[in-house]
Amino acid sequence: ALPAAAGQAAPEATTPAWRDPNALTGNPIIDNLAPAQRAHVYALAHSQMKQDMAQSRDLLTSRVNDAQAEYMATGRAANPPSEAEFIQAYGQADGVQRYQAFQDVATLGQRIQQTKTLSNADLVAMVNNSKPTPGEGFADRQRNYEILQRAVEQTLEDRHKDPVKFALQNPAFGIQPIKDFGDMNALMAEVGKRKGAMGKIASDYGTPPTLLTNEEATAFGKFLDTLQTPDKARILGNFAAIGDVAGARSLSAQLKDKNNTLAVAALLAAYTTDPTTHWFGPDTPGTNVGQMYLDGKDAIEQKRVKIDAQAEFGIKAQIYTALDGVYQTPQGRDTAAEAAFGIYGKLQADGSGDVERAVDLATGGIMQFNGGKIAKPYGWDDGKFKDAMTDTMPKAIADAGGTFIAGGQQISAADFAKSLPGARLQTFGQGSYLVMAGNDVVRNLDGTPYILKVAP
Repeated sequence: ALPAAAGQAAPEATTPAWRDPNALTGNPIIDNLAPAQRAHVYALAHSQMKQDMAQSRDLLTSRVNDAQAEYMATGRAANPPSEAEFIQAYGQADGVQRYQAFQDVATLGQRIQQTKTLSNADLVAMVNNSKPTPGEGFADRQRNYEILQRAVEQTLEDRHKDPVKFALQNPAFGIQPIKDFGDMNALMAEVGKRKGAMGKIASDYGTPPTLLTNEEATAFGKFLDTLQTPDKARILGNFAAIGDVAGARSLSAQLKDKNNTLAVAALLAAYTTDPTTHWFGPDTPGTNVGQMYLDGKDAIEQKRVKIDAQAEFGIKAQIYTALDGVYQTPQGRDTAAEAAFGIYGKLQADGSGDVERAVDLATGGIMQFNGGKIAKPYGWDDGKFKDAMTDTMPKAIADAGGTFIAGGQQISAADFAKSLPGARLQTFGQGSYLVMAGNDVVRNLDGTPYILKVAP
């Protein structure tokens, strides 16, 4: 609209001002022109305005496209256009609307970048809070919402497939890619950092504790394959010492489909035998159990121990009988049996083929508890385990509080704790157990099985 003359209100016009030769501008030179000349000036001004807006739109379109690409790629833009520039190019109403759509893309880009750092729960909440409501610009907001949905779905899928690889994108975890497995000092330093971040990554991403990316695990397995047995055992032992038992379990799980022998050795490398007693543990002197297993596998494969087919069948039958009913899954039982048979090969090569000892070293030892068989934590005797189930564990559960589901009914932590000394257990992993409740297991309120962690 043309400005009003000084001291006058803008006229109410039924036609655009630039088409009305009687419209006043407040500029005496223009206002004193003859009506025909004034109309000509208005037409020229309007034409120039259209030309200026077209040029502004051309320049603005390029900047908008660049800024939107930056927002989507990094969450930031170096030189985003302002609202005034949108109004200059498109006019007041259209310019404001287009600027708002541009801001929506900026917000979308920032949210997509947040998918690298937010926990799974926060991602779901962000999507729920971003759902648009009908109104002006709804189509664009709905499209952005669908883009965000797809980005979050892809993020959740990527995290599930390879949690550590995704975590490398988040500087807050403080971890770096491993490129050289031959540099032991750098490798173990990074494993230590990963151990510190492992619990947070697992909690944020809803994944099992993991130390390596899938690609790193493959490369690590290939690296170990090039080494002699003592060196394999030494490196796996160092890995387990720094990464802890949870780290050794995660490495074993990642190696299983690539090299089952290394996967089993990784589980055993955290432990050593005590040469003076039947029991053993990580704090006692003695031979690394992982090396015993690897030595035994070598001895069997190279036929340095004489185990004919009939004897092998009998030994494996004894091992499976000892392990019957101990583990939750056939896979857990088979892994323990594989470990025991390899260790038996080492014992046989040393002149003392003791199946019971091999099973003990492979599992931590089998004991009867409340009518069932379980594998004890490494280094524990029967009395220590029973004391823990009578005193330490019930107290820890009662102090932690909460509610559980047993036999389809909700029970308090106090009641669960009271029932624990007489509960039947099933081995879930080294030092961890499922607590049976009838034909089911005790569960958390979300329906997931409760895992009783008796020892690290």
